[in-house]
Amino acid sequence: MDLEAGDATYGLSRLIDRGYLYEVSGELRITEPEN
Repeated sequence: MDLEAGDATYGLSRLIDRGYLYEVSGELRITEPEN
C-alpha cells in the first residue's frame, strides 16, 4: 500500500479532528472509538 506524505498528513488531521488523536506532555496518544 503506497501512502503519499499528503495522504498520511490528511489521515492524521482527520484523526485529530475526530478526537481520536491527542497530545499529552509532548506525546501523541490515540483513543479507541467506543463501540
